[in-house]
Amino acid sequence: MIATVDVARLRYRSLPDWLCGMTPQDVLVELRGDQPLLWDLAPAPFPVTWTELAEARAGVRSAKHRLVVAEPPDGPVDLAGAAAAGMADTWAGMLEPPMRNFGMPGLGKWAELLTDAATPRAGHDSWPRLGASSSSSPGCTTGSRPPAPAAGASAPCTPSSWRRRPGRSTGPS
Repeated sequence: MIATVDVARLRYRSLPDWLCGMTPQDVLVELRGDQPLLWDLAPAPFPVTWTELAEARAGVRSAKHRLVVAEPPDGPVDLAGAAAAGMADTWAGMLEPPMRNFGMPGLGKWAELLTDAATPRAGHDSWPRLGASSSSSPGCTTGSRPPAPAAGASAPCTPSSWRRRPGRSTGPS
């Protein structure tokens, strides 16, 4: 079976306590004898106690006690058909997502926010507006427009060439 666990609660990863509840990960749970073994990204499984596994499964609120049990299919599987059906479902979700910030509508909204210089959103500037500012150091800050370089030359981008714009943190000042 596959279980979602909070790996910060499983001490084998040596994660700090403050990450507890924020590190969900799916692991394969194997039973050897009477103890569970967890297979994750490591080359070998990790033995844990039933108490540790229960605590880790309860650790992430959004995935609390989530389990996936895979059963063998009743008959032959049409792999090409299953792949085609999965792609069709994914495409349908991209065309008609549950929110307009996702899928194809989300990409359109993102492109509009990046290119519409007339409509700043919640204090953010569009790329054309940011690009209108000038900088003597190309590529160092969002919105810098590099001067035309001399033939074959490029300006270095070093911390001393960074600049701070009012209200923005773009690096050391």
